Amino acid sequence: MAIEREFEIISEALSRLEKVEPDKLADRIFEFRKIIDFRNILTHGYDIIDIAVLWDFVQNRVPELLEKVQNY
Repeated sequence: MAIEREFEIISEALSRLEKVEPDKLADRIFEFRKIIDFRNILTHGYDIIDIAVLWDFVQNRVPELLEKVQNY
């Protein structure tokens, strides 16, 4: 569940950044909207989350996202 909390924090930060710098965000983090939408699924539809899919995302997509965020 700690991973889910981290996604909530990341997506909330992206949501706030979208309001301030939408064009810059879209240029640097291509799928930011999907991340924000994923937070909504985690928050409101946790019973439909496939833990294997979540873990795959953590292992294979988070490193790329982290690099983009650090270079932001």
